[in-house]
Amino acid sequence: MANNLWPEKFFVKNMAREDKAMLPVNAKMVRPFLLMILFLLVLVTLPAETFIDPMSDSNLVLPAGSGITWRWLIPPVTLEKPIKKHTIANIKFSVDPRGIPWIGLENRRLLNPVRQVTAVPSEPFQDFVFLDNGLMLLTTVRTIGFIANSGKEEFDGQGYPVMPFQPICDLPSYYSRVYGASGNCVFLVSEDAGTKKTSIYLLKPEAVSAGGKLELRNYHKIFETGDAVTAVAGDDTKAFIALGKLVVMLNIADSKLTVIPAQPDEEVRELAYRAGIGLFYAGASGVGFLGAKRAFRFIETSHARIALHQKSLVVLFPRNLGVLAFDNIDRLWNFDYQLSAAGE
Repeated sequence: MANNLWPEKFFVKNMAREDKAMLPVNAKMVRPFLLMILFLLVLVTLPAETFIDPMSDSNLVLPAGSGITWRWLIPPVTLEKPIKKHTIANIKFSVDPRGIPWIGLENRRLLNPVRQVTAVPSEPFQDFVFLDNGLMLLTTVRTIGFIANSGKEEFDGQGYPVMPFQPICDLPSYYSRVYGASGNCVFLVSEDAGTKKTSIYLLKPEAVSAGGKLELRNYHKIFETGDAVTAVAGDDTKAFIALGKLVVMLNIADSKLTVIPAQPDEEVRELAYRAGIGLFYAGASGVGFLGAKRAFRFIETSHARIALHQKSLVVLFPRNLGVLAFDNIDRLWNFDYQLSAAGE
């Protein structure tokens, strides 16, 4: 069962109280980001001293002396009005191979706040992920594809550059969900309303001919269930599948299914995995680690999004659009042990 308490010495940080110590937020840093998304979120550019407690509902718990550090990739901002719940639910998030976060809003705009870039795919997108090789894949209602090179510049009515979307193939079903995986792979989750079955497909690079160039061409069904699949992560050899509060591991070669020993204490909405780094989850109330012996939540916050980049866990706090990187996150393995009652 999940356990959220550390038996050894630990420290607890309220994210709001850490703003000054972690990263001084000033108007010069925040203003370009605000201007970029003013049209979408109706933000107000405020003096630095008015950016108070933007993370007041978030807390961080890490073992003392773990060596895990954190840094703001995008500082949180205070909004004039809270982001609507349905907008928060539809915010998309991914990190490119350079560790730069990208945010998708309203199925139309892609934001790179670090580079101060906003762009619009030529077709509305449902989601997007980055492959290890840097390729951005997007899904529409019917297809999966990428951003193609264009010989000319185009802009939409708001003056944002338009990125031409090039389909690769149709999705297994309308509104299939896409999840990034290591090794330039992706998982596609398809729901069949008629049979009430959910299927998971693996799309990975394959050679067109012997010795030929590897390309993304076909997806293969690897799993089917009558339960709702809420998240998937993994690589071309194994998939970690969240079925609500239950997380299982699928060995793709022989379809063997194993319930992982440590389970989260809430429904899983996102999973992030990389071999040698670990398996992490995000739910409605926090972010946690799923070890071999225990599971624990180390961030308490609402509706976070997560991604892994090398040895860093990157977390988006959608209420305030802040992005935090936790470096050396693999060191949580040093605290993966069974807890025992006092006196045992």
